Amino acid sequence: YGSTADAIYHALAGEDFGRAADLAERAAPAMLRSRQEATLLGWLRALPDALLHVRPVLSGWYAHALLASGELEGVEDRLGDAERWLDPTAAMRARPDAAAAAMVVVDDEAFRRLPGSIAVARAGKALARGDVTDTVKYARRALDLVPEDDHFSRGGAAAILGLASWTSGDLAAAHRMYADGMAHLQMAGNIADTIAGAITLADIRIAQGRLHEAMRTYEWGLRLATEQQRRPEGTPGALGTRPVLRGAADMHVGMSELDRERNDLQAATQHLLSSKELGEHLGFPQHPYRWCVAMARLRQAEGDLQGALDLLQEAERLYMSDFSPYVRPIAALRTRVWVAQGRLGEALGWTRAQGLSAEDDLSYLREFEHITLARLLLARYQSDRADQSMFEALGLLERLLQAAEQGERTGSVIEILIVQALGRQMHGDIPAALVPLSRALTLAEPEGY
Repeated sequence: YGSTADAIYHALAGEDFGRAADLAERAAPAMLRSRQEATLLGWLRALPDALLHVRPVLSGWYAHALLASGELEGVEDRLGDAERWLDPTAAMRARPDAAAAAMVVVDDEAFRRLPGSIAVARAGKALARGDVTDTVKYARRALDLVPEDDHFSRGGAAAILGLASWTSGDLAAAHRMYADGMAHLQMAGNIADTIAGAITLADIRIAQGRLHEAMRTYEWGLRLATEQQRRPEGTPGALGTRPVLRGAADMHVGMSELDRERNDLQAATQHLLSSKELGEHLGFPQHPYRWCVAMARLRQAEGDLQGALDLLQEAERLYMSDFSPYVRPIAALRTRVWVAQGRLGEALGWTRAQGLSAEDDLSYLREFEHITLARLLLARYQSDRADQSMFEALGLLERLLQAAEQGERTGSVIEILIVQALGRQMHGDIPAALVPLSRALTLAEPEGY
């Protein structure tokens, strides 16, 4: 990789753009597999647009690099440049200026696989925009088009289908399809995305209430990122060891969240310190905000509510979205801290800003927010003893419980049962409170909550 990068930089410096483009087209798959999309984008942005318009494979890789970096703007233009050359007559009609120029392809195999690659990119773009219908349509099209041995594209399509199922709240299908996607990516040699996938697989297991499996997933991801591998004999530096890979820091953040859930605050703190010692360069783009959220929740568990709020404010500043559903919004976490502080006016302001009410239609994407609303309604009842608040809270919780049970989201089921128990206790009905509390303990105890 080093010599290729040097050659590309040298070609760009000498304005030999054709050679730079040839080299970049060959290097792009490995750059994307190793999550070096920022470097790849730097090269591609230095190339003249006119040159990119006649290079369909390079345009396709450009679209994938933009998606990998979270830049949706420009993705469709690059896919259009790639797709037009699949029908050269249409390409000339669409770009008369390119009529005099011939299509340039360096990687013939990548050109043959371009239709499937374009479908994967369109599925990713639809998912990032929250369009589940188009996500599923394009991901399935990709699986129809992509050869069985194209593990990179098949892995991407399967993973995207898994994320679409997660967004819809079907966690079992989400885990199954996403795990299949990660297996393909690992076969493709895409270790970086396989490590990143451990975060998603663990998050799904947490939502299912399967904390032991979530911890095993993080431990597996950490091993993948940190295992010392001897290079084959006869290669340069054969006696050396492989450096720690990007993603190691994220695994420690995830394990900290699980330890906090089990009330092992000392272990949770140690994982966050280990993550910090590794450094942000060994985390994925979302790592800085995820670290702040994990530390904020730890501070809240320790009773340092203002410290938690300060960290959540920093998390909001650092927030970077990815393809996973945003199921625990920072604003909802902050509202829970406000409720714990008794700042009900600010918490109620959040519900109004979000348009939340106890009568809303329920969806998995807003489940955490609706549970937060129920907690707020109970706090308001505790403050003003207005029966309407209790009535709304218990009614909402009952509907949330049914939805979470139907979706086999045991993590949510446990929390809802505990909040139900708190509500009935506040209302003075201790026998009724013990029923959901007993159920919650039965579900939580085997997983170490």
